[in-house]
Amino acid sequence: MEILKGHTSPETAYLVTDYPYGFRLRCNIRYWLEDHPKLGTRMVSQTSNPKRPGLVWNKPKASTYAYVAGCLYINGEDHVTWATLTEYSTGESSQAWYDTYHEGLSPASDARCLAWIRAKRKYEEAKARKEIDMMQRDNKTICQYCGKEKAGLSFYIGASKEPAWCMIEGTGKMCCPDCYGEATADGQAAIHRATGL
Repeated sequence: MEILKGHTSPETAYLVTDYPYGFRLRCNIRYWLEDHPKLGTRMVSQTSNPKRPGLVWNKPKASTYAYVAGCLYINGEDHVTWATLTEYSTGESSQAWYDTYHEGLSPASDARCLAWIRAKRKYEEAKARKEIDMMQRDNKTICQYCGKEKAGLSFYIGASKEPAWCMIEGTGKMCCPDCYGEATADGQAAIHRATGL
């Protein structure tokens, strides 16, 4: 994967020559990202018209906006595509996306992306605190993976030798014995992303 950067207008677009146009003709195609302060980022592509003399560009085609950010890259098949970060991503997946694609972001997208990650994490932490407060108030433990409940607030913190009710190290999420394997894998993945260990 090759991340493309600095392609933010038709003049600075990433140009691909010898692109198919119909069944027999070939043309040029250019790609760029368009930033909008309120709507986000979208990918725009524009082909040349080989049926007209000289270099004549057809009408640009734009994707829908990705609210948080977008990044152009060349995939393993040597095709230009883009990766998006939307408002539906979790704080953790947003951080992983940013770690992968940040070098291809425009300054505006980079700032919007970092602000989004901070806000999303703050929201998720508040939501987790609210769930813990609710568990304490109702004197019950709730699995944050499957929703299973048990009476009382007894659980391991960090990890357990065998599947048990546990607050998982790395994510801080509560899990039941049935979800213990998935939850510990999530916790280890979060620790690995945060520390590289």
